[in-house]
Amino acid sequence: MRMTVVAGNPLTGTNAGAITRHMTARDSQLAKVAVLACIGAVIAAVCGQEVWLSAGSKAQPQEITCADLIANGFGDNRHVLLKGIYLFKDQFVHKGGSDSGHWRMVWAVALPKNGTYVKMLEDLRWNTGELPSPLPPPTGPCVVFRSDRIKDMADLHELADKGQVEGVVTDGIDESRREAMALLSKEFPGIDFSRCHVVTHERKGLHWAVVLLLPVIVAAMLFEIVRLLHNLPPKSPSIASAVVASPMPAPPSPAPTSTAPPADDDHNPYAGHKDDR
Repeated sequence: MRMTVVAGNPLTGTNAGAITRHMTARDSQLAKVAVLACIGAVIAAVCGQEVWLSAGSKAQPQEITCADLIANGFGDNRHVLLKGIYLFKDQFVHKGGSDSGHWRMVWAVALPKNGTYVKMLEDLRWNTGELPSPLPPPTGPCVVFRSDRIKDMADLHELADKGQVEGVVTDGIDESRREAMALLSKEFPGIDFSRCHVVTHERKGLHWAVVLLLPVIVAAMLFEIVRLLHNLPPKSPSIASAVVASPMPAPPSPAPTSTAPPADDDHNPYAGHKDDR
């Protein structure tokens, strides 16, 4: 360890090592508190979200049409079997993979199957024999379909052909509505996504035992944080104080000087010699 000098006084290696160990123990304990606090905050947020989701969802899904969900909301049960949907299977947004498959998440717009937009498409098909490509952009509120179960185009088309989907209305619980607005607004500029419900496909909440265990884990973490703070070492004294408190080393004694005895005249050839010049 390098020697530190404060106000002209040397801090010995022993004192410096003690202060360093003291600061290291305190900082290590504070770091543990910070980590536990962060983990506890995340678990508490997940716990609150799952409790809210469980409180608003029932085991049995309610059968509701896409038009009713848009007009009246989900009522007292977020768990829905959404029927009568027209899913845009060729205009969607996905994360991960390629356009053909291996998706991690997919978002698609669903409209009422008996709504004005779908009737307009049916009229176009009747008059021209085919639908235009791309389809004219829809307007008004809709339902956003969100799924991590759909992995490729075949899965999406199969689900669209069924005309119904089971899921949980998750807007207001997570960031799904914000994600949908950011990702789909470019594809569907005529839709006000702030008024749209988001249905997450086959959303499974945590088991009730896990939901009950999470508060216990948070309480245990809080207890450990309090214990660590209670046993936190006090702040170490300043280095200057430590130097003042430490005994000053004795000044070094001067080196002894030896005085040579005078030279003996008998051995000095110049002794008593006078210069005749």
